[in-house]
Amino acid sequence: MSAHHLKINPDKTELLLFPGKDSLTQDLTVNFGNSVLTPTLTAKNLGGTLDSQLSLTSNITASTRSCRYTLYNIRRIRPLLTQKAAQVLIQALVISRLDYCNSLLAGLPATAIRPLQLIQNAAARLVFSLPKFSHTTPLLRSLHWLPVAAPPYLECLCFHSSIVDRYVVIGAQRDAWGACFATSTVGTSLLVELARSVSDMVKNDGFKPRRSIVFASWSAGEYGSVGATEWLEVRRIYPTVLLWISSFYGVITLIAAVLLFKYFFPNYSSSTLYSQFAKRSLEPNLDDAAYPFLAFSGIPSVSFGFTSGNLEYPYFGTELDTREKLNVAAGNQVPQLAETAARFAGHMVLRLVHDHLLRMDVMKYNNIIRNHMQPQLLPKALTVQWLISASGSYGRVAQWLVTDMQNSDLEDIEMCRIINDRIMALRP
Repeated sequence: MSAHHLKINPDKTELLLFPGKDSLTQDLTVNFGNSVLTPTLTAKNLGGTLDSQLSLTSNITASTRSCRYTLYNIRRIRPLLTQKAAQVLIQALVISRLDYCNSLLAGLPATAIRPLQLIQNAAARLVFSLPKFSHTTPLLRSLHWLPVAAPPYLECLCFHSSIVDRYVVIGAQRDAWGACFATSTVGTSLLVELARSVSDMVKNDGFKPRRSIVFASWSAGEYGSVGATEWLEVRRIYPTVLLWISSFYGVITLIAAVLLFKYFFPNYSSSTLYSQFAKRSLEPNLDDAAYPFLAFSGIPSVSFGFTSGNLEYPYFGTELDTREKLNVAAGNQVPQLAETAARFAGHMVLRLVHDHLLRMDVMKYNNIIRNHMQPQLLPKALTVQWLISASGSYGRVAQWLVTDMQNSDLEDIEMCRIINDRIMALRP
């Protein structure tokens, strides 16, 4: 270390060993120059406290002590806060502390995690100003706080193609409160049937997709699409995802890049996606599994389902959401509607994984940008000339891409891959 002009600070250096059976009687001190490091019972790394037995007792104790003190101080000013302000404050100072390094808690017994759950329960009661022994399950559900002892479970099935690192992802929520037939059962059934159909095509019909198909499933959907967000963050495949498709409870809802419009609906003459679906669409929200894919990663996302006119399904998200009630609300046509939704999703997937090139109109965005240029909305520091210049640059890039597509050998797999990457990068 001295050769590299480095020196250990003994006050900030900890040595933690995870001993085996044969190392308990050995001298485990380590010499670094003039410093001698002796093994300690605990060591802190990135805010998490580890112990030699990996029981995480010290880490849990430190977290609960810090959160309890914070809740004590917030409780003193709670009468001065609105419920919304209290929720934001507690989420920032307490819940974030509970969630930090929560992956270390995997596999621990329930008795070890219980102190953290008690802190979360106390935080939920404080948000609503309820007494100590109030039931917390409905409170956690309304706040979209996932219980400490209930981590999201993520699963996926992938059909690999010749281009293994380009994906079309289709997923559904797997868990629900009570029966919740519409919340999870219908979507999961569609996912399983689509996976089975694609598997049959690959095995029996010689189908070879040109892009990988991922069938994703997760839990924690009742807490604001926590499972979908965790799946997205863990997998880290969003730079190479072409489209996210989610089966949802509402009407057909497209929350997608405009380039997808002509891809799936080439016969429509309207220039915008919104004009075709505005009267029947749902606004994207945190409870929609497609929302984190679009908002967090910018992945074109499609979320769809079925409904009866403008009527809302009154039992959605409740324990009264059973098969019988959904059948009554759907006019005893749940199987037929589910089959239609599955065919809709299947056709979208097949179109995206079959063609060499993504058949997207890359000049469409250029036209939309020019049609929506409004100088009066510009900041004072910007001029119309700047907007025209930016629009012109975008149009030239799009035109160059169209020219390259026309002059390229589309039988060359690598060339098609490069062009497809440029198409996806062209999305605003």
